[in-house]
Amino acid sequence: HGVQLRVKLPTCFFKTLMGVACNLEDLRKTCPSMFARLKPINDGVIGDGQYFVVNNLELGSGGATRRVQRENCKEYVSAMVQYIAYFKVKKPVDAIKDGFFELLPRRLFNDFTVAEVQRLFYEKIPVGFLSQESVT
Repeated sequence: HGVQLRVKLPTCFFKTLMGVACNLEDLRKTCPSMFARLKPINDGVIGDGQYFVVNNLELGSGGATRRVQRENCKEYVSAMVQYIAYFKVKKPVDAIKDGFFELLPRRLFNDFTVAEVQRLFYEKIPVGFLSQESVT
């Protein structure tokens, strides 16, 4: 259709694409309300009655009976970030990844960092980088 969309995908998308876990800082721009909720917990400010559960889903084995405490607060925040950044949107993200790597084989990106792949999306790609020989 010849319509070009100018969409700025979050760093978390590129991390997921490259198989790198997202972290709390990645939520600062993509989900500020959740970042604001999780930051104090990450810093050790824990409310009463908080467990390793989100939307009736256990964040790890025994999550429904595992209380969030100072000793495990960072683990809880990490599990929540993975839920928000990946598991909550697993089906569409996996479809995008599958389609992307069907067009451009994963092996082409093995030596790239997340930041380099992100730049490839927003900057002009060097001539010959995606030549027919490299894609097949």
